Amino acid sequence: MRSRSTKKRRVLSLILAPAGVLLGLWFLGAGCSSEPTAPERSVALSVALNRLNQVQASLLGAAQNEILYRLDGAGETGFHQVYGPFSTSASTGSVTFTVKVPASSGPQVLSLQLNDASTHQPLAVGAASLDLASGAPGEGGLVVDMGSVTRTCYYTYENLNPGVSNLYYNGSSYSFFQDVLVAGFVGPSALDISFVPLAGGGFYMETNPGNTLTNSIAYLGNGDLVDFDRVPPASQFFQYSYQGKAAAGAGVTLLQTGDIYCVRADNSYKVAGVHAWVQVTDPGTIGATGPSFRFRVNSTLPYFAYEQTSPDVASTCSPNY
Repeated sequence: MRSRSTKKRRVLSLILAPAGVLLGLWFLGAGCSSEPTAPERSVALSVALNRLNQVQASLLGAAQNEILYRLDGAGETGFHQVYGPFSTSASTGSVTFTVKVPASSGPQVLSLQLNDASTHQPLAVGAASLDLASGAPGEGGLVVDMGSVTRTCYYTYENLNPGVSNLYYNGSSYSFFQDVLVAGFVGPSALDISFVPLAGGGFYMETNPGNTLTNSIAYLGNGDLVDFDRVPPASQFFQYSYQGKAAAGAGVTLLQTGDIYCVRADNSYKVAGVHAWVQVTDPGTIGATGPSFRFRVNSTLPYFAYEQTSPDVASTCSPNY
């Protein structure tokens, strides 16, 4: 076993430059001794934090922000770290923070979540892979595209008209690919999930009855999206959300604020391997409003790397929910 004094780590420093919304990464060697040491490896990498124009008003100016970041892979503890709160002006300023990366690490995923520091609510999420052991991403840099979770394309609000005029208080169904929300929980096969009311209780999520999949819902946990950026094993997907929560030992199996689910969205995409990461923002109230949620999708990677839905690309996301 190596002694603590000889164990080295690489340190990942990120610099956020507000004017160009660019990040720079440096991997430096660091020993546990207070004496300066020569870097085990020194690579200057530029990282672009793209797609922030949609949250620029919150990122720049007087607003306070924070960044949650997490590395998943060999040697990692699986806990996110927080940098902030911080504020920047529209034309000047920078923010730096470090992430310790084990020198012997293999493939990893860096997940990021940009929050409003006053509410701790997410503004955008993104993720990218790296593998220092194989030299990736290399001197060309690491690009992390951030996807908004505050726009109507990726935030579905079923509380616009509370009370008896609300269309969704007794159930609803949704398609991630089409951004289509309909009242009721029995819908056409193009829909992915349904929210079903339980008499005397709240709502639960169900694989839409018209779905070609039987078990499409996996419960990941309750908390921050950055901590649940993964696709679980097939054995953790169920037809009903309460089955997943019960299997995970959750005390409350109905929907709760902060619940995070991985949903197979193959049905509306008509392509296998599509997943949506869904976080409940309001569990809904039977007879008044339906559940509300934020989400991101990806059709090629097992984490929420940036990808646009078709309605987002076409600028046709509904303003009505």
